[in-house]
Amino acid sequence: MSNLNFSEGSPPVPGDAQWANHPINPPIMPQPQPQLSSSRVCDRCMLKKVKCNLRKPACSRCVVEDTPCVYSSTRRRPGPAKGSRRKTSAAIASQSTAVSRREPQLSAGVASTEAQKPFTLFEELFPQRIFTESTASLSTVGGTRSDTAHSAAASTWQERNQSPVDPQLQPCQELQLLESFFTYIHPSIPLLRRRPFLQRYERGCISRSLLLTILGISAKIQGLTSVWANPSLENCLRSLVTSTKIADEEISNSLVSLGKLQQACLLAFYEFHQHPGQNAWLRVGQLTRKAYQCGLHQLDNQDQCPLFDVNLISDEELEEWRSLWWCIYCLDSYCNITAATPFVVELDSVKTGLVQNSQTADRQFISEEPIFLPAETELLWKTSRDIISRGGNFNFNIHIVTTTMLRGAARLSRLWRQNPSERLRSRFDALKNDLSAIRLSLPTRYFNLARDVLLNESNTEHHARLISILHLHASRFLLLFHVHLQENESEWLDCWRRTLEYCDDMVLVVREWDAQQCLSVDPAICFIISQALMIIYLHSQDVANLEPELQARLQSHKDLLLLFLEQFATIWNLPRFLITSFKKLSERFSGPLTSTDIDQILKRMQGALHSGWFRFLSITPEDFTAEVQQDFDINSFTEMDFTDWELWGNLSSMGSIPQSF
Repeated sequence: MSNLNFSEGSPPVPGDAQWANHPINPPIMPQPQPQLSSSRVCDRCMLKKVKCNLRKPACSRCVVEDTPCVYSSTRRRPGPAKGSRRKTSAAIASQSTAVSRREPQLSAGVASTEAQKPFTLFEELFPQRIFTESTASLSTVGGTRSDTAHSAAASTWQERNQSPVDPQLQPCQELQLLESFFTYIHPSIPLLRRRPFLQRYERGCISRSLLLTILGISAKIQGLTSVWANPSLENCLRSLVTSTKIADEEISNSLVSLGKLQQACLLAFYEFHQHPGQNAWLRVGQLTRKAYQCGLHQLDNQDQCPLFDVNLISDEELEEWRSLWWCIYCLDSYCNITAATPFVVELDSVKTGLVQNSQTADRQFISEEPIFLPAETELLWKTSRDIISRGGNFNFNIHIVTTTMLRGAARLSRLWRQNPSERLRSRFDALKNDLSAIRLSLPTRYFNLARDVLLNESNTEHHARLISILHLHASRFLLLFHVHLQENESEWLDCWRRTLEYCDDMVLVVREWDAQQCLSVDPAICFIISQALMIIYLHSQDVANLEPELQARLQSHKDLLLLFLEQFATIWNLPRFLITSFKKLSERFSGPLTSTDIDQILKRMQGALHSGWFRFLSITPEDFTAEVQQDFDINSFTEMDFTDWELWGNLSSMGSIPQSF
């Protein structure tokens, strides 16, 4: 080919006379595509005026930010196009309408590759995941990457029509579901910022997989199944959960975008409360480890946070990462408290400040000096005081403080059950002092259970405060039993009587509950109410509590707590499971119970989702003899899967609650 010396500086077109007179007349070949210069940066890095590492098909910045990476073949100057600032508002609105509903598209050089291998969320989160055939058939949930060209809109809608989970909602339906999500559901898991998210949605900058997750969860929780025509809402959510399921394999070393981790957190939240069990527990654990790997626990220590190695993060973006980390922290807490297993998050390793701005306000974000969660519970009262001194809506940060206190009490209770010692006994007394310090650090009116209308407290803020109060009551309850009946009967009896006092306090909180807020709070609160319900039932069966007046009061408490759980059971499967567990307890251990009987039951009450507690409830009353009480081995009974809803539905009647989950 060195003999081809074209005088014009570019090859002639096949068929020209120059080809006929040339000594070498090669066959007509398709003209190759022009190659981009290796020094050309992508369009996004050029617009942002930042350094681009020139990787293809996508540079590192675009991969981390989950944005389309386009290398234009036409050279242009950095910055916005000439005259773009002079666009009229009508032109901007017209362009926004045309682009905002598009499915993100692949750039031309990548489309053919992606079409051969469908993209899913956890294939990027965990590339070594081995998918089953059923998962692979649903693996187009994640969608494709976007192209900024307006001509891609037609092919975008074509791909949406081919997606097995995309409901093809009208734009007005999508917007209504998004608005209702932020109004009713987002307060229970505040990992997004409303105004910036809706602005990105209007510009078409939200990944389709994240958007489908939000729309699906919003429609499911609110019972808006009719808007999900084809496929069904259940199939869509099942596809989203299945296609993002994590295998028990080594986690990838690659970083992921904020949007993909937000989607993973939402799906973990949904599965834990809709399908509680080992799979949900594993998902939360894997998600927490992935957050560790991305450095979310070191957001305020940039030298130890990999996110800052490849990307410049603004204060507003950093705040979204903070919210995501603390939502994962809460999931890790609830998941392991109820399963009676060690936590994944170690507070000694956390260098991420608490959330700085209100999750519901639309004001402009102002960065402040971060407040850190201490590793020792003895300093939590100072953190609580610092949070309140900042003013504003501090409920989410106080929620994190009370959750941390609950973690500490649950951890100590678990260790005491497994290996009691004098050293642990002294730690119980220290943690009780820490709990008292937190209670005293809160505002004077904080424990006033009624809504504080004088301070313009909204209904949502009121119930967020009630949940934190319930956290503190549950912590007091967990710190009670650090003595065995055989060792000190009088002290044990005193602790047992005080459980009724703490349960009465929880009932007072429930009396202030507004059923309309069940959508807006984390349904994990049902674990605390379920525990109180079982304790009240055991008191009603105690041979020492046979007075008619006391029995009537206990029955009233039971009815109220059951109604509370049934309100949540109209939305989630988790409270249905807890109701069935309570009915199993009342069926298996009815009749007068002695202190020895109650002590043996309390020893097995490790956690609502602990497999040992499930097997304990599965024994018959005839099996619960004195010999079994003295030497009870839960492993001697047949292994049962407590996520088998059909089995649980057959164990006891659920009344008006549907049997088909």
